[in-house]
Amino acid sequence: MGKRTDRVFHVTVSALALTLLAVSLGTIAYQRHPDWIRRVLQSSPFASQTGGSAPRPPGGNRTAVNPSDKAPSGTQRPTNGSAPQGTHNATSRPTGGQTTASDIRMMPTYVESDNSRLISLRPAKDVSASQVARVQRVLHQYQIVHLDSQELQMNVYQEIYIDLAGTAADYQQQLRALGVSGNQASQFTLDTGGFTQADTIVVPLYQNTTDAELANTLAHELTHAILNLNVEQNFPSWMNEGLAVTDGMTAQAAVQGSVAYEGYAKQMAESVIEPAAKGTLWPLAADEQKVLSGTAPYDLELQDWLAVRDLLQQRGKQAFAAYFYRLNLGESEATAFQRSFGVSEQTFNATLTQQLKAAGSAQNTGVTVDFQVPANFHGVIRFLQHGQQNWTGFHPVAGDNRVHIGVDGSLSGVSDTTQPITDSDPPDPVTLYVNLDPDTPFTYQNQPVDNAGFAIDYHDGLYAFVNAWVTLSNGKSVYLDQPQLFGIQIRSITEDNADAWLLNLLPPPQH
Repeated sequence: MGKRTDRVFHVTVSALALTLLAVSLGTIAYQRHPDWIRRVLQSSPFASQTGGSAPRPPGGNRTAVNPSDKAPSGTQRPTNGSAPQGTHNATSRPTGGQTTASDIRMMPTYVESDNSRLISLRPAKDVSASQVARVQRVLHQYQIVHLDSQELQMNVYQEIYIDLAGTAADYQQQLRALGVSGNQASQFTLDTGGFTQADTIVVPLYQNTTDAELANTLAHELTHAILNLNVEQNFPSWMNEGLAVTDGMTAQAAVQGSVAYEGYAKQMAESVIEPAAKGTLWPLAADEQKVLSGTAPYDLELQDWLAVRDLLQQRGKQAFAAYFYRLNLGESEATAFQRSFGVSEQTFNATLTQQLKAAGSAQNTGVTVDFQVPANFHGVIRFLQHGQQNWTGFHPVAGDNRVHIGVDGSLSGVSDTTQPITDSDPPDPVTLYVNLDPDTPFTYQNQPVDNAGFAIDYHDGLYAFVNAWVTLSNGKSVYLDQPQLFGIQIRSITEDNADAWLLNLLPPPQH
């Protein structure tokens, strides 16, 4: 890591002091912005980042139950096919004095370097060549390093190491080598998808089995590593984790389809909205140990993510670049935040809490679901709305079908509806079930299918795709993380009355 830049600039200094200052600043700037310095010199005149929901066929003949864990605690991995949110062990950095607001004018324009060349993979002995190739492919195919560098407006100036663990024993050993205590290392092997300290990232491949999970973890942890190498002052954990979750989810969205990603994002937001509505939301955490302790009643990193997404919506990523630049000049964290985002942290935190609370009070008046149906499907699509016991249905036409499901389960927007079927089991208060009922039974992998459909979670005004299921005639169920079965695809899920502010935070940033 390069030395700190000088903290205070004075106009009335001697010629010798100016010369020494210019040489010093030029050296430090070259360490951090070599491409920018080269351009300046060249232009000078002196130059030469799956669990399932219970399937419910009409009539209550339920089969396997495998409820999803949609509200991860601490750093635990969600079990609905989502990518893990890793932990971060920040390095301590010196604090400095104050600067004037005009110093921000000296911030160089960001120009991206070839940052991928400084990312090195170090596999454990039992990690196969094919596993290493998979990590390399995901890094390259989804441009993870480019994504992080662009979102942070930061380059990589020294090597970052990604240690690949094939087993829990590897992961624990690698964490211990980084100085993590035995107890913490043992716990992290069970419920974290990655870990970063200084310039070293550890990725447990056994916790990242899908490309969506792996892309999320790589982008998340690389965000921590890039911040470690570029920011010289301590800054709040919520900012660090919020940026990492944002970048991780942006990478995940590039892998998944929009409905699957939106379902994941809504479920993650729900776990923060619920405590906000109940008045039990914690203030944004400045201390990382609060995140690592796992004592919070919800995942603090997800609150951090919504906070960062709100700031990005309001001010854009250039405000974050200015914030970190001011920190490196030596401004206090509170002053840098106020000047960069136009509000104090205390006021921002209070406003965020109120907005999350308001989002939790959005009135539920139903949901609209768009289906794409193939011409060879003949049968009925049925719905069991959350809290209801009557299945309602309609005969879809080939092509696009848009149906509105009311809170009471009634259907509108479609014709050729069917008679309701009463479900014999108690109502499910949090799931809207979609059952596919073909005239000719489906087969799946050469096995006859007993029932199949989609599960859509409902909480706090949000309807979120969870998974698809196929239950075979032998009673075994298969859970899938994409909203498509037997050629029938859910194209979109739109709430009638969801909070607009919240919905705007959920899509990944455009870049």
